[in-house]
Amino acid sequence: MSSSLDFKAFKASTNKVHLVDFHPVQPWLAMADKAGTVTVWNWSTEQVVYEAQLEAGDTLGMQDALIQRLAEKDSQFYGPQISGTLTVAKSAAAGAIKDIKFLDTDTCFWQLTQQQTMQHKAHTDLTPHLGKIRGLHGHRWLVVACDTKLLMHDLSSNLSREVARTALDNKAPTSVAFLYINNPGLLGSGIAGNPNQLVMTPVIAVGTATGQIYIISVSSGQVCAKCQVQGHTKAVTALLPLSNPRPGGGDMLISASLDGNLLVWDPSIMLPKGPEKEITSKLTIKAHADGVLSMALFQAAIETPDAQPLHLCTTVDSIATLQAGDNKTSVWDVATWKEVPTGRGKPFAKHPVTSVVYSSRAGTSSLATASLLLSSDEGPAVWGM
Repeated sequence: MSSSLDFKAFKASTNKVHLVDFHPVQPWLAMADKAGTVTVWNWSTEQVVYEAQLEAGDTLGMQDALIQRLAEKDSQFYGPQISGTLTVAKSAAAGAIKDIKFLDTDTCFWQLTQQQTMQHKAHTDLTPHLGKIRGLHGHRWLVVACDTKLLMHDLSSNLSREVARTALDNKAPTSVAFLYINNPGLLGSGIAGNPNQLVMTPVIAVGTATGQIYIISVSSGQVCAKCQVQGHTKAVTALLPLSNPRPGGGDMLISASLDGNLLVWDPSIMLPKGPEKEITSKLTIKAHADGVLSMALFQAAIETPDAQPLHLCTTVDSIATLQAGDNKTSVWDVATWKEVPTGRGKPFAKHPVTSVVYSSRAGTSSLATASLLLSSDEGPAVWGM
């Protein structure tokens, strides 16, 4: 049965858009084009919320931050202040934009809810407290990974901060993901009045062009740990948080790379103290002979009273597959990390899959069903689960 989708809104761009991210609660769409322009667009009002030409530096954010710095010196100043441990964004060009994501308490709760539902079928009793988390409370961050830095722009205050490339051992950021860690030795746990209430502190995992992965504190903006240097031998192309099999456990991390490998990490139980310490990977899976370009977690549609099996879809690096004539898309069982035969490994006839996302309700309201949404130069495709 065929059906049509309702046209909601349209935002024109003079350059090719290559990155997008939807806010799960606000009617916001973040997008980055090939010219280095980042735009946050309210698709409900069709108004631009934020726009910056990062190839030329985030001048507006820098000016606003400098003005507030001067205001904070006034003895009568009141209101939220810029954290002294975070660096105000400089006007230097950011370089090519590699990844873009929203980060606030809404996105945290949405991500945790989706992960727990997919892994445990429903919420657990250990729902994390997401109230006044340092670095998140009162902020709506837009996190942008660029060649020269990791930029954090607050859409609430219009202030910008950055993690310079030098903090990443001069490695260029390529991808970001948000994890929720309950490691008391490093980040603390418990809340006032209820020390037994679980608190998960968000951290930013940053993949780089040389294969290293860094764990950055949202509250301080500082590197608090590194993933094993020998983990990946080529650029990290994608990072995904994975809910811990232990209910209430901190997030695990899946990393994909141009070396063709998938690595699984568990920072919550192995997170050491200090930026010079390294986290070792729990598992290495050779996913493809060529590089892995993108990946998405999804639930297989199998009739069972228990939680539906959690699977991972991976796509092959576009350049390598064009040369080899192979555009295979693979599916993996997360419980065993064995490849699952699907009988439909090549969704497009001539071009590789450039991106894949999971939607629990893809399609029209009458035909909504869990699906994988894939795209390539041939167009989009929907895989029903």
